[in-house]
Amino acid sequence: MTVLIGPPDYRKTWEDVARPSWDAYGRRHGYDIVAIDGYLDASERGRGRSPNWQKLLIFEHPRVADYARVVWVDSDVLINPYQAPCIVSRCPPDRVGLVPTRAYGERLHLKLRMGRSIEDATADTYRRAGLSEDVKDWANTGVMALSPAHATVLRHVYDSFEETPHTAKEELPLSHVLFGRDLVAPLDPRFNWPWTYRIVEHYPFLLFDEFRTDSKVAALCVNAAWANAWFLHFTNDQPSTRHHMRLVVQGPRQRDAYTAIARAFAR
Repeated sequence: MTVLIGPPDYRKTWEDVARPSWDAYGRRHGYDIVAIDGYLDASERGRGRSPNWQKLLIFEHPRVADYARVVWVDSDVLINPYQAPCIVSRCPPDRVGLVPTRAYGERLHLKLRMGRSIEDATADTYRRAGLSEDVKDWANTGVMALSPAHATVLRHVYDSFEETPHTAKEELPLSHVLFGRDLVAPLDPRFNWPWTYRIVEHYPFLLFDEFRTDSKVAALCVNAAWANAWFLHFTNDQPSTRHHMRLVVQGPRQRDAYTAIARAFAR
């Protein structure tokens, strides 16, 4: 499930670029795709903060009422349907499946946080968000494996916290509650690999303008990243990030490449 709130080209990008990969993954593992294009909370408070908060209300929508499991996926995620396993099979129904920040490893974290340890960065991140430092991890909440039992805790976060410049929209309050209550089942990091993390770890030259806008170089890098991820997450709304998302080769060409690999290893 996802929620599509934004200008017309926002939904078009999801329909044209992301959805084909979601449909292929759904066919392989038996998922339905549910996309909501409006606010679940249309009140002044609901519209007054980032649309990301609407993910906390998904179990209140009638289209998901009959599902035993629901997977939330941000609309800027490309799924690799040829590689990605069934996500709910990796998460018990009483837990929320998330990729913890620690799952990406200390080396990458030191690069991302300018040399600070995970422990120091976590404490500082929560402190700046006005949250207690006793919770030792957080997660990007763009991919979550959920069940209806989590509706109450999601609603609690929605009602109890406000967005500030330091809460990363709803991400830090939600992480603080889920990790603080020991509700998280850690997922393999390939279920939510931010493209920016791949850039920092493997393609730092893409941080420079002359390469970031070079479609040939960027296409080679982003297709390698997608081939090695299960869910590649194009976080942030920068034009260059959206451009890179469109450079991923999907469809028969990619399927044939994986078929050729499988045959080579079968010999």
